[in-house]
Amino acid sequence: MGAQLERTGKLSQAELAFIELNGQHYEKTYGIARIGGRILGLLMIAAAPMTSEEIGATLKVSHGSISTNLRLLAVLGLIEKVTLPADRCDYYRFSPTAWDEILSKRMKCIHELRDLAYLGLDELKPQGAVRQRFEQMATWIEIADRKYEEMLAEWKEYTDQSKGQQLANRESLQNEGTGI
Repeated sequence: MGAQLERTGKLSQAELAFIELNGQHYEKTYGIARIGGRILGLLMIAAAPMTSEEIGATLKVSHGSISTNLRLLAVLGLIEKVTLPADRCDYYRFSPTAWDEILSKRMKCIHELRDLAYLGLDELKPQGAVRQRFEQMATWIEIADRKYEEMLAEWKEYTDQSKGQQLANRESLQNEGTGI
């Protein structure tokens, strides 16, 4: 994508298709309005932060719809508002911690379900098929929780390595600039 979108608003057919499929995915999977998913898709492929006006013009969507969905995506931690030096506009970009936020929210959901399963087992004292249902729920949650913990550890390892590589690249560039 790169410079193609930067402040021109021109999108290729592949980019338009990606944005639309992203909108459909977030609508179907998370119940977010399709425009919210489209905004997220646009910001994922944007080379630079965009204003709400640029987003609206690019996606051909009203300011009110853009504003509402930007707030929702920011609350979810998927995008963030940024400012640029000597510019009074608010800009939005795909959050560098979006994947952390998604994983964190999923783990929180699993933990809430675990609490419900144990509440059902302890307080309702179910018998027979109902008890089996709660026991299966608790077992499923324990398995899911373990897998999410493994994913979190693997993701942390990846992000730590990535940050280390970025730091090494910056130091290398600085050393090249000083002749060291």
